[in-house]
Amino acid sequence: TLMHEVILKNDLSFLKKTSPLIKEEEISPLLEKVCDYAHLQVLFQLCQEGEELIGVLLKNPKDPEAIKDLSSCLGYRFDYDPREYPEISHFKICHGKLPWPEQITIYKWVCEGLEKGENRLFQLGAGKGKTSYLVPLLMLRCKRLGYTPTFLTSSTIYTVDRENLSFTMK
Repeated sequence: TLMHEVILKNDLSFLKKTSPLIKEEEISPLLEKVCDYAHLQVLFQLCQEGEELIGVLLKNPKDPEAIKDLSSCLGYRFDYDPREYPEISHFKICHGKLPWPEQITIYKWVCEGLEKGENRLFQLGAGKGKTSYLVPLLMLRCKRLGYTPTFLTSSTIYTVDRENLSFTMK
């Protein structure tokens, strides 16, 4: 609840309403701990996914999909600070998705532009996670910064858009 109501919305009113005795100097360390906890949940999920994949490989050691997924899971690099980008942990916890290295690079670059008040344009190939990953994350980031996120798409909106964007706008 703290992640969703305070950190992602960038609104301390929920915290102050539910914890009126909290001191101002205690707020920042508490929010950092919430971000750290969410990151630990992400790590735990990766461990669970790895355990499941090992189970699959014990039954069928030559399963190419399980081999690929396990090596991806074990080799995942966290090229971002979970305290600076808590929406990434939140998205993994809620949707099971973590960004690929290319997505992280683009996401951090666009977020930097948002914080500077700049408009930035990027191009990413088909199937690289613009609609299913980057747009919902950017909308969360915009909400966090107090912007009204707007998403334009063709007349045929993808089901993944509907699923991810309805979650994002909650």
